[in-house]
Amino acid sequence: RWAVLMVWLSNMFLCWGGPEMSTNVPIEAPGNRAQQLISEALQMLAEGRQFSGGIYTSSDMYELEKERVFKREWLAIGRVEHFEKPGDYKAFRIVDEPIVVCRDKDGNLNAYRNVCRHRGVEVAVGEGNVKNFTCPYHAWEYDLNGRLLWATYPEDIKGFDLANCRLPSVQLETWAGFVFINLDLEASSLRETHGEILQQCEFLNLQDMREVSTCIIEPACNWKLIGENVWDIYHLGVVHANTFAKDFNPRDFKFHTLPGGAFYGKYRSQSCGRPDGKTLFGTIPWLDVDEGFAFGAQIPPTFSIIARHDAVYSVITEPLGIDQCRFIVYTHLPKEWLDRPDFKKNADLYGDFIRVIFEEDNAMLGSIQVGINSEVFNPGPATHLETAVHHLTKGILERII
Repeated sequence: RWAVLMVWLSNMFLCWGGPEMSTNVPIEAPGNRAQQLISEALQMLAEGRQFSGGIYTSSDMYELEKERVFKREWLAIGRVEHFEKPGDYKAFRIVDEPIVVCRDKDGNLNAYRNVCRHRGVEVAVGEGNVKNFTCPYHAWEYDLNGRLLWATYPEDIKGFDLANCRLPSVQLETWAGFVFINLDLEASSLRETHGEILQQCEFLNLQDMREVSTCIIEPACNWKLIGENVWDIYHLGVVHANTFAKDFNPRDFKFHTLPGGAFYGKYRSQSCGRPDGKTLFGTIPWLDVDEGFAFGAQIPPTFSIIARHDAVYSVITEPLGIDQCRFIVYTHLPKEWLDRPDFKKNADLYGDFIRVIFEEDNAMLGSIQVGINSEVFNPGPATHLETAVHHLTKGILERII
């Protein structure tokens, strides 16, 4: 009976696609399907149309982005002042990869995979200040340089090199007061990758400014739509007509595009300090500009800089899924203004108003995601006022393939 059963199972295996049959059944890998979506989207743009919806709604596309964007590119994760003292740390999850950034006892900033070398539990949670990191499961302890200091019951651990055990490193660099990380240890440096766009932004002296407010919004949309929305000049006079874009001229924008989706440009716009467009502090001391000065820049894939004559805003985007993301808007003011008696009250007004502006976008972002996922969505014409939008996403797509 067993012999008959084994023969039957063998025949069934062949019928279900054993080695003799597999060459006749082509199986398309998820990465291939995503690359087909990218090719179709780029072709539509070449024909003067918007991108196809699949690049924002496909799970295959999102998986490819996780591997080729978020695990290979330089990502801004916050400001240096978040880690002022030795022991200051903050835990992150980058497309489900746990990371911890900390300042060690020598004053250096470090980034590690936040994964205990024993059972994988995250050794750091949230943010704060610690002397060392202790795994909450079995109490393995690591110093701020990632080295294992102590394992409970070490006498029971055989065949494992405790002396040289450490948390895996993550590349970390700083620029103008911002912290960037890269999960790819073989990746080129931040300056080698983005040197030209960084140079174009250095006149802002962001290292001499301080974050004075933080706005966190989690729209129900694909992460790429955040950068697109920030630089969609077409929508400003519609969605923001009652806040900062009352007298806005979209043709003031003159963008200079760079390889890989980066760009920068100057334009004209009012202060975002309050609804009437009047500044609460005056012009940033080192900027020789008038009150209509505005500047914008994009450092792909997820970092935007928006400057006015009296304040600078940065936007960092984090994916949370195919159709869910988080973006964080930081308001930056010169650190020399912090001692003014009216500083706190006025700085809060800047933060409150920028939240109002980005909340206006929130509902639109969710609606875009619903619409491009519709079975009847047929990409419409690409307009000149969306040049920066298309350059950013086109650069990301091209880098993926």
